Amino acid sequence: MSGSKISRDTLNECVAEVLKLAVEKKRKFRETIELQVSLKNYDPQKDKRFSGTVEQVVTHNETLSSKIDEIRATVKFQMKKVLCLSVAIGHVEMTQEEPVANISLGINFLVSLLKKNWQNVRALNIKSTMGPAQRLY
Repeated sequence: MSGSKISRDTLNECVAEVLKLAVEKKRKFRETIELQVSLKNYDPQKDKRFSGTVEQVVTHNETLSSKIDEIRATVKFQMKKVLCLSVAIGHVEMTQEEPVANISLGINFLVSLLKKNWQNVRALNIKSTMGPAQRLY
């Protein structure tokens, strides 16, 4: 995670804790792991980087089914009027390395979209659907 303020060890510890708590209290459904981001000094009315729709173009050399699979796999950061956003980054049945990679990719991409990078981030938490939040930053 180059350019990140979160160490790999901290990220691994938090993901391990989320997975451990999800296994201890089994549910009758697959819990998702979410990344919750809280921003500061950011005006969602002025900066429209996280809102709106993104149109996808299908070219002649692509098959429609591959494009549909690609769009399903992409994550869209969407924020309304509040300074918090949450995005699903995996589920508790994944191996520990998969959510760690997804979280680091998501955080680095989100921070690159912000005007002042890490200065606009107030807090980062990860949690499972019914579990407690683990503070990352």
